[in-house]
Amino acid sequence: MKKHFKILLPLLLIVALVSCQQEKKPYVGTWADDNMTIILKDDNTFEIKDKDGAIKGTYKVNDDELSLVVEEVFEENPVNENIKVGDEIKVKFKVENDVFSVTYDGKVYDFPKK
Repeated sequence: MKKHFKILLPLLLIVALVSCQQEKKPYVGTWADDNMTIILKDDNTFEIKDKDGAIKGTYKVNDDELSLVVEEVFEENPVNENIKVGDEIKVKFKVENDVFSVTYDGKVYDFPKK
């Protein structure tokens, strides 16, 4: 029994340390209000859609800034008619109480978690 304990204890310690070191991503998930849905996936891809269309791409997070790179645009007037493939959109964000708050163009938008 002691022999098994000597093997199991270090393994449990390693698992605990690795679990603690994994980066938490509170922004990952589906967020939506009455007009728009934002989907941020764990693989650093995103989709933003509204009633007129959608955009998809990849994102990076640096502290409280979200940098979105648009790779696909759907429909004539998606999310914002000025957004095109290759654009990089930078926004400030925070997540509190299951609400994803985005500051874009000087305005704050709140999206509850779905």
